[in-house]
Amino acid sequence: MPYSILRDPAHPQFRGMRASTLLRHMAYQAEDTGAFRCLTQAEMDPARPLFVLVHPGDMIETFDAWSDPKEAQAVGAFWAHNAHGLHGELKAARKAGADIVVLHRESSTGFVDTRRLYSTAGTLWKTHLSPLFSKATALWGDDLDAAVAWLAAHATPMQRPSIHLAGAYACPKYGCLTAVGKGLLAQGVDPDHLTVSPYAPPGNGPGPVWRPSGVVEMDVPARIHEFYAALPAT
Repeated sequence: MPYSILRDPAHPQFRGMRASTLLRHMAYQAEDTGAFRCLTQAEMDPARPLFVLVHPGDMIETFDAWSDPKEAQAVGAFWAHNAHGLHGELKAARKAGADIVVLHRESSTGFVDTRRLYSTAGTLWKTHLSPLFSKATALWGDDLDAAVAWLAAHATPMQRPSIHLAGAYACPKYGCLTAVGKGLLAQGVDPDHLTVSPYAPPGNGPGPVWRPSGVVEMDVPARIHEFYAALPAT
C-alpha cells in the first residue's frame, strides 16, 4: 500500500497537511533540516522506467535575486530555459508511466514561498511537483548517501530498463545530482541505462556537466551564451 507521512499515525503533526505546508514545516524545523526522510512512497514496478528529480528548488531563480540587471537577465533566461525543459521531461515521464521520485530540500519552499517567480516555476509546482505528493514518491533531505541507499532498497534501480536523472546540480565534482548518479553507479546500475537531463544545470550558468560517460559542456541556446558573454568580467 502506498505510504504517506500525511497519513502516518506515527507522525500526527503532519496529518492532513497540504504539500506546500509540509515542505515549509520540514524546512523551518531546525532538527529536520537536511535530515533524510521519505514523505510519500507510491507503488513501484521495476519493469517501468525510473525518473529521479534531485533538489528541483535549487533551480529556482527570482527577478530580485541579482542586483545587476544584466546578471539577472542572464541567470533568469538560463533558469527559464531549464525549467521549460524540465516541464517537458516530467510531462513525458508521466505520460510514459515512469516511476517518479523527487528528492526535496529546503530550497523547494521557493516554489510556494517566493514572490515574483518566473511563471515556469509555478507551472512546475502546480502541474507536476504538488500532485506528485499523492501520485508518486517524494523524499526529503541533503543526505545524498541516504537517498541513494533508499533508492537502492525501494526503487530496484538495477532492474530498471532505464533511469533518468534531472534537477540540480550536475557540476562534475560537487553537484547533488552528480552525487546521486555516482552513487547509483556504485550500487551496480549499468551506466548505459543511466541518462542525465540536458536541462540539469552545473550552477547559475552554462558550464561543464557530469554524465556517466564523462564530463561535457552543457548544451544551451546561443542566446543564453550571449547573455553571459555580455556580463562584466569578475
